[in-house]
Amino acid sequence: MKNASEYVEQSDTVVNMTNELIKKGIKTKDAAHLACAIYTKCDYFITTDDKILKYNDSRIHIISPIDFIIKEGE
Repeated sequence: MKNASEYVEQSDTVVNMTNELIKKGIKTKDAAHLACAIYTKCDYFITTDDKILKYNDSRIHIISPIDFIIKEGE
């Protein structure tokens, strides 16, 4: 097994965003993933997690895989 070859420094912005999302009821690991997606300016966050799908955030479009496929096919 190969180890990761690149180190990425922790970002205070991502940590703060993660904590903001945790306070809104999103689980820690999910909040970290979502914060990273927002920080890197992803257009979509694709998930099957019902709690995250109900969360609205103007910085990113949160969508289910099926809805994403339908949307992209239009």
